[in-house]
Amino acid sequence: NNLFSNNNVNSNDYGFYIYSSDNNTLIENYAHNNTNGFYVRYGYYNSFIENVVINSINYGIGLYPSYNNALTRNMLIGNGQYGLVIGCRRMNCGKMNILWNNIFIENTLNAYSIGENFWNLSNIGNYWDDLESNPGFPHHYEINDSGNNIDYHPKGPVTCIDNDDDGFNVTGSFCGAIDCD
Repeated sequence: NNLFSNNNVNSNDYGFYIYSSDNNTLIENYAHNNTNGFYVRYGYYNSFIENVVINSINYGIGLYPSYNNALTRNMLIGNGQYGLVIGCRRMNCGKMNILWNNIFIENTLNAYSIGENFWNLSNIGNYWDDLESNPGFPHHYEINDSGNNIDYHPKGPVTCIDNDDDGFNVTGSFCGAIDCD
């Protein structure tokens, strides 16, 4: 039952490392240039809201195995392996997580999930920069082509632009423009 809010973490092995901790709220945090942005192992009923994760070497957010977490309005941009990964430990896979209204841009692979998770809330999906090249386009977005994890209401495309040479900005139909610096 912790609140992590308005933190700026950079150049660490882990921006945030949560182990066997439940009912935490992580809101409006900024993690950049870390090996891993957010790492949650055996975490349940955590909420990730309006966090920005940029340029992690491995992944922006990793849930190993974690259940019943909610992720909304997070920005995962330019992460080396995955924007978000939901994985397994000793055959125990993360599942029943709900992800909606998140923004995935220029990650090597936007998302990877082994367990069954929910990638939209009602008719609100996520924003994907590679929506039009996804095998499910134009009807849905397939997470790692497995058929088990599908965003049934994807939004996109989303692009990164730099208007003022101070880093980069994100633009799209979701809200106009957000300065990520």
